[in-house]
Amino acid sequence: MKKFNLDENFIPRTDEDVRRLFDYLYDSKLYGAQARALLYREGNLYKATVIQVEIDPSISKGKLSHNLHILSREINDDLSSYGNARAIATGPLLITLSIIDSLTKNQIRSTLFSFILAFLILLIVYRRFLLALTAMIPVTISMVWILGTMHLVGFSLNVLTISITSLTIGMGIDYAIHTIERYRLIISNSKKKERAVERTISHTGSALLISALTTASGFSVLIFAPMPPQVQFGLITALTISYAFIITVALLPVVLVKLRYPSK
Repeated sequence: MKKFNLDENFIPRTDEDVRRLFDYLYDSKLYGAQARALLYREGNLYKATVIQVEIDPSISKGKLSHNLHILSREINDDLSSYGNARAIATGPLLITLSIIDSLTKNQIRSTLFSFILAFLILLIVYRRFLLALTAMIPVTISMVWILGTMHLVGFSLNVLTISITSLTIGMGIDYAIHTIERYRLIISNSKKKERAVERTISHTGSALLISALTTASGFSVLIFAPMPPQVQFGLITALTISYAFIITVALLPVVLVKLRYPSK
């Protein structure tokens, strides 16, 4: 303590004492490697240093980002009296959070674009506004359900699960189109709505069930993956397929009957 003029908290008392301590650590054979990993020296001047902060990994992404922002701001406020000194928060965790935030913003825009584009294509093909809107029902409800499920079970968005809304649009529309086309084909021949619904569910519903089971089973294999994001992606995708199938088979024919869609 006397050699480096440290106080009772082992903190150098003056800037010169800090420099003397840094020089000793930087040039030391025992501590040099560790010091050079934390300090950057240019000539006789120390230009930068690394401050490592331990973070609880169980903290939610939103709270973690907020806490890191506060930490960076407080450190820079403390450094304001040291000329041009400034602190930059970085590290693998912060980089991951930045990537996820960027992906989330882009995914929201791309999901909205995909939703509108899918609706416009259906509108052009069906040439009926309500019919195109009805085809989007499984997609809309499935997205709400799967995002709600993720929130309830505590799954956060990551580089894999961020794409779940796009997958929901793709799979939900396929199921809806198959069901609508089968219903319209049957109703054009029988004219009996109840019979058309029954045959739609018995024929197309069974085919969709097989498709949903095989696809969901394929994604469910990811629960054995070693990485948690892959496990979450597999479970969420399997649930998305299940939701899309259930809504398509259980709700869509009822909507078609209630709104009295005409045949082709």
